[in-house]
Amino acid sequence: GQVLAVHNGDISYARGYGAIWHSFFAQIEPLASRVPYMTTIGNHERDWPNSGDRYGGQDSGGECGVPYMSRLAMPRQQGPDKPWYSFRWGPVHFVQLSTEHPFERGTEQHEWAMGALEAVNRTETPWLVAGFHRPMYIDSTYCDASNASDCKVADDLRFAFRYLFYQYRVDMTWVGHHHSYQRTCAVDLAKGCDDKSGLGLVNLVVGNAGAVLTANLELEMPSWFQVAKLVHGYTKFEVTRKRISLKSIDVDGNVIDEWSKSSP
Repeated sequence: GQVLAVHNGDISYARGYGAIWHSFFAQIEPLASRVPYMTTIGNHERDWPNSGDRYGGQDSGGECGVPYMSRLAMPRQQGPDKPWYSFRWGPVHFVQLSTEHPFERGTEQHEWAMGALEAVNRTETPWLVAGFHRPMYIDSTYCDASNASDCKVADDLRFAFRYLFYQYRVDMTWVGHHHSYQRTCAVDLAKGCDDKSGLGLVNLVVGNAGAVLTANLELEMPSWFQVAKLVHGYTKFEVTRKRISLKSIDVDGNVIDEWSKSSP
């Protein structure tokens, strides 16, 4: 079958050091030269004070998204500093957003997202995935009032997109940012689990590919999560028109999570 790689933000962690970009691309060349390598932008590519990002932190080391945009401009991107786009891959339609740019209702990005979701043909692509960097649902104790805390951003994302994703029956969100592997149940609008109707939204945090793990999980996993693990690894999907399934595999080759959903 056809193979696709998706990497949603915090790509190389270069943070201003060009040599790290070169080293990273050398490491991924065996994969990225053979299969489509689709990305979204993260805080470590974009965020810098007074540069127009949503947070004004210093996580990009001054890159302001320039090395990312010049090396990894995606097809049908909306503009040089508007890295949101959508694409089809087999039976899946991906809507790729930026959590590093303003995404609130009424923003240019949010208006674009509404149009992109509206345009999806579910007969041609029965599966719909939204991809971005920071999580919309998160098991994390980083919950202070700052605009960049895990819990505050998750609240903001839910306020902006939860009803929209439910309205257009988005199947999953794929995100990174938190250096862990996490999967929710199929969450309904009230943050309950709805694994029966097929309408709930499964949220996947796959931030465990390489950087130091984020050791701030809550002592008790939130009720809408089914898995939260601090272990390095990657997640592999198999998709047909009738079924989407995943296996999350740790660095030693052990399967740490399995999940699947059949189309109605």
